[in-house]
Amino acid sequence: MSLASCSAIDVLHILQTGRHTVTRLDVAVDGERANAVPAVFTKIHLHYRASGEFSLHKLERAVALSQEKYCSVSHMLRGSVALTASVELVSEAGGDVVSDAGAERVSD
Repeated sequence: MSLASCSAIDVLHILQTGRHTVTRLDVAVDGERANAVPAVFTKIHLHYRASGEFSLHKLERAVALSQEKYCSVSHMLRGSVALTASVELVSEAGGDVVSDAGAERVSD
């Protein structure tokens, strides 16, 4: 939850700083935990679903900047958790997917 919240704030700020209107930003989290005690996370995938006045490329770039540069939670997890992300741009009217990008490796 902390990773999704931290990154969502970054993505929103990056897009708004670029003077893009963001009408929706959801981040879904899926993770895998070790089968041992303590059951730490070994893999975390973040899926960003957004709409607004920006391109898929702008959304991908904002997510990459968050994960690689700005999100302190991402930096803490890097090295011990495999982080991946995917993005989806949806139309504001009907929620139809405009375009999406599959999972990409963010860090090991």
